[in-house]
Amino acid sequence: MLSATCAVYTSLKRQRLQFLARRPLCMSTADTGFTPLSRVIIWSVGHNWYAAASDQMLLNQLAAPELWFRKDLQWRNTGTLLSLIHNGETCEVLGLGSGHHLPIKPQDSLTIDELFDVQIDGEPIPLRRYRQTSLPEHSPLLLHMHGGGFVTGSLETDDYMCREIALGAPVVVVSIAYRLAPEHPFPTGFNDCLQVIRWAFPFEGQRVLGVDLRRGFLLGGESAGGNFTAGHAHAMLEQDRKPQLSGLLFKASSFCHPDVRPEQYRDRIASVDEVDDAPGLTVKSIKFFADKYGTPYDDRRYSPLLHPSRKGLAKKAFFQTCGWDSRRDEAILYRKFLQEEGIETREKIYKGLPHGFWTTCPDLPESKAAIQDTVDGVKWMLE
Repeated sequence: MLSATCAVYTSLKRQRLQFLARRPLCMSTADTGFTPLSRVIIWSVGHNWYAAASDQMLLNQLAAPELWFRKDLQWRNTGTLLSLIHNGETCEVLGLGSGHHLPIKPQDSLTIDELFDVQIDGEPIPLRRYRQTSLPEHSPLLLHMHGGGFVTGSLETDDYMCREIALGAPVVVVSIAYRLAPEHPFPTGFNDCLQVIRWAFPFEGQRVLGVDLRRGFLLGGESAGGNFTAGHAHAMLEQDRKPQLSGLLFKASSFCHPDVRPEQYRDRIASVDEVDDAPGLTVKSIKFFADKYGTPYDDRRYSPLLHPSRKGLAKKAFFQTCGWDSRRDEAILYRKFLQEEGIETREKIYKGLPHGFWTTCPDLPESKAAIQDTVDGVKWMLE
């Protein structure tokens, strides 16, 4: 059993609400597998108070009524309740066990370890490496960035996804624990990941990771992580003049803030206006996360769709786009831009399914199929 002591405090409408009262939470690592986001979100809708966590195991632990001073606090899963944010007054996004991760759950046929070789301002950026035990040395690399609107998420968020990719494709997967807003506002998280990318390029970085980028170098991520992926690809091309990336993996990714959509493409990015009732992400929650992130909406590191050219960005790109997602159309448009610049692309669109459904509901048959699509897309980009 793992005992994780958490103490979280916030103030809502000038009232002090104490969370967990320094009481340990007991979670069996055998049961958790991939476990919690490092954040909890609290907000009110009228007289009702809500809190949300993304992992059902954590949710069950936190919702125990004896842990709370307020008995009427209603707990829900973020995948279904983030859409409520725009109806009420949203509180701070709170740190939960910030900077600490659960012990790595062993898995047959995989070697999983954590590295602390990259540092910014004297602080390490934790990396989690996933490698098939039978994978030869000097294999390709996928650097993966988790989602969470730049303010939530951790190495645990996409742990399951990274395991499945590493098991199914001949690639070393490295997940990056970038720092989160609002404590670390824009461009901190962006720069953390960029620093890791730049560290991985020279021979020493490749030696530490046990990879050979001549065999393949992929960048990828989900939601905010996909946003990073596009921004980093542009930065590598324009600033570093590094060799061309083998591929870019975009999973339910964002490419432009709704308020700065180019006028000539507004009618082609209609989903941000039409899809405002889907679980997991709404226009109001997009703006909430952007404001917490602290980015200018038109900064191309955040709205990479505004770049005038994408020529030479990568050899291939694979898109996984959710049909019931306010960010759907910008992904479709960004893919078209890449195609026009001579980049080979493939896309899977999941009709009627919401933003990042494979993460919030990984046991659904549709989610399992989407995860296999990810594996197949990675293999295709390495061909």
